[in-house]
Amino acid sequence: MVSIVALGSANVDFIATVEALPKKGSEVLVYELYRSPGGSASNFAVGIKRLGLSSGIIAKVGNDQIGKFLIKDFRKEGVDISCVKVEKGIQTGTVFIAVTKDGERSMFSFRGANAKISVNDLDPKYIAQAKVLHVTGTLIEVAEAAMRCAKKAGVLVSFDPGSILASRGLNYLKKALMKTDFFLPNEAELKKITNLPTIDKAANVMLKFGIKYIVVKRGNLGCRVYTEEEKIDVPAFKVKVIDATGAGDAFSAGFIFGYLKNFNLEKAAEVGNATAAFCIARKGARALPSQKQLEAFLNTR
Repeated sequence: MVSIVALGSANVDFIATVEALPKKGSEVLVYELYRSPGGSASNFAVGIKRLGLSSGIIAKVGNDQIGKFLIKDFRKEGVDISCVKVEKGIQTGTVFIAVTKDGERSMFSFRGANAKISVNDLDPKYIAQAKVLHVTGTLIEVAEAAMRCAKKAGVLVSFDPGSILASRGLNYLKKALMKTDFFLPNEAELKKITNLPTIDKAANVMLKFGIKYIVVKRGNLGCRVYTEEEKIDVPAFKVKVIDATGAGDAFSAGFIFGYLKNFNLEKAAEVGNATAAFCIARKGARALPSQKQLEAFLNTR
């Protein structure tokens, strides 16, 4: 049994540090190149486990060297992989990431096995035994089916749409949103979904779907939490940005961890901000803190 089940992407990231992104038809030098496990759901599951809660993931990888690398890493991290499917004849998801000197990144995503996951790959019993189902980086029909399983069993649903699903708009996401307890978009995604100019207006629309908590990730501004009763701004921690890859996943892990530890919303959001800050001050999406590292980070600020 695991406390939190993540559903979504499992990738390997190839990260290149560059002076600046190339113009069309030009070339830039890569100063550093390294490989790291990645994928939004995978990062979240690892983040939760490092903070001391049990986690598992529902995902699909190929029967290739990259897939084997990911499976080995999940085992090392202690993430349950009993619902990770390994399928022959397909390639594991891969993301090529260019990171500039200011820590901003551009991503080129090859979905691979992530695009092959289906409703038939879901285990309702596995979802039903969790406290929270976290959905991110997966196909909408799979997300909706998993959410139905969760709501039927009384499991809380956390939903981080990501930029690709967000670009599909409100009507496309409507059924999933109606089954969501925690909605965790960034500012650009929320505006994109609603086609509204401000996050306040967008959040007011989203609350009408019955979402309990809308937590908007705002980068160096921190985050803003909305409920039917209140709006809370929680400032970011100031750190030198080395690599913003995985910051949103780190935030989501920290926030859900804080909520399950019975922190109030402001404190849970502060933990989310701290986890994201810890991540962006280091290289790679898996620069995620342990509970002791998180506590030390908070105690120094």
